[in-house]
Amino acid sequence: MSLSQAKEKAKKYRLDGIMIGRGIFENPWLFDKNVAIEQVSVKQRLALLIKHVRLYEKTWRGKKNFQILKKYFKIYVSSFSGAQDLRTKLMETNNAKEVEIILETYKV
Repeated sequence: MSLSQAKEKAKKYRLDGIMIGRGIFENPWLFDKNVAIEQVSVKQRLALLIKHVRLYEKTWRGKKNFQILKKYFKIYVSSFSGAQDLRTKLMETNNAKEVEIILETYKV
C-alpha cells in the first residue's frame, strides 16, 4: 500500500524485486516518495483525475470506449465529504469534456 511498505518487505524477505498491485488504486502517488497520500488535497486529486481523463481521450479517442475509464474514478474521488455524490455524477459522463465540466463546477 506504500513504497516504504514495499521496501520493508523486500528487505525483510530478501527479495530481488517487488510487484505493486492494488496499492496503486488506493494511492496514485505511491511511487512519489515525497508525497504522503494523507497530505494530498481534494483539489490535487481532482486535478490528477482531469489529467488522467485528458490523457485517456488523447490516447484512445475513437479506439476504446470512454466507459472503460470510469472504473478508475474511485481512485481519485474517495475519502472526502461529498465524494460519493460526485462519483455518481461522474459515472453519468460520456467524455472528458463532461468530466471537466462537472469537476470545474465542484466546490472543493
